Amino acid sequence: MAVVALGRIKDSEKVYQYVKDLEKDLGISRYYSRLIQIRFRKDLDDCLGLCWGSEKFVYIDIWKSGDMPQMMQTLAHEMVHAKQFIKKELVDGYMYKGRNYSACDYETQPWEISAYAQEEKLFRKNWKKSS
Repeated sequence: MAVVALGRIKDSEKVYQYVKDLEKDLGISRYYSRLIQIRFRKDLDDCLGLCWGSEKFVYIDIWKSGDMPQMMQTLAHEMVHAKQFIKKELVDGYMYKGRNYSACDYETQPWEISAYAQEEKLFRKNWKKSS
């Protein structure tokens, strides 16, 4: 899988290895024709991270807060969404595993429940490994 990171970030090589470790844990490291673009940005409005895309291309924006652990846990959360897009579990941002959740509140969206359930474990396991 190809990963492109945009924006300056401290410890960029450590972050790159972290993303590679997340890919392995999430079972998407062998999807060679896929692209994940990660941007570290100071100008995200009221959120820590965003993810959108398709089975071929995934875009992730992370709020560049200066708090590295927070950014990396957010990145783990967004990488769960990347897996959901790449494996076609999440399509068009509201179709999840073949069901339409467009009328669902954010807190009850199944793809968000899944990402929140995994983010801390993924972060703790893989951020330490990258050190």
